Amino acid sequence: MEIIGNVVILAAGGIGTPIILQKSGLSAGKNFFCDLFNVIYGATEDISQLKGMNMSVVDTEFHDSKGFILSSFVDPSLTFMLGFGWRFLIDKLPRKKTLGIMTKITDESMGRIYSNGRIEKPVTANDNIKLQEGAAISKEILIKAGVKPKSIFVTRPKGAHPGGTAAIGEVVNRNLETAIKNLFVCDASVFPVAPGLPPILSIVALAKWLVKRLPL
Repeated sequence: MEIIGNVVILAAGGIGTPIILQKSGLSAGKNFFCDLFNVIYGATEDISQLKGMNMSVVDTEFHDSKGFILSSFVDPSLTFMLGFGWRFLIDKLPRKKTLGIMTKITDESMGRIYSNGRIEKPVTANDNIKLQEGAAISKEILIKAGVKPKSIFVTRPKGAHPGGTAAIGEVVNRNLETAIKNLFVCDASVFPVAPGLPPILSIVALAKWLVKRLPL
């Protein structure tokens, strides 16, 4: 299906947008970030986050100085089981007696999205320092909350908020327009650096700002 429009706004996200732009003849896909995070888990005698709301508490005191935030978090059941396996759950982390804290960092924009969908995202030395420092603080909090020290487990890094792949000043201009006239981009791919925080309000603000300036 082909739809013709005088103005096109591309909003396929930090991964989808650069793929479409590259297939349209534009240079995009570099400077990929994804707000890397890990989760520190531990088992308790009688406390669980199973019925709690994820990220109901967010500690931002280290965001500006250290480049990470901490938040209460337990992976959804399916992800939890697939990631660790049944034996691990039974032996070490009983689901109904588990606490978890996420360390989410402002990661370096060192990844890349290719036109065929392939993704490259290294965890840099600086990224690792932030993840490890957040994990160390989280372990102290979990132990004080009643977690058994020997049960503590740190997950491998994951990504939360892909972006940076059509950054302002690189792929789009200050008006969010690409080199193709009247082709605009409005999603997290235009962010020049990783926020290290949920980006949804910034994306909504960008969308409201852009719609008032479109040549309609």
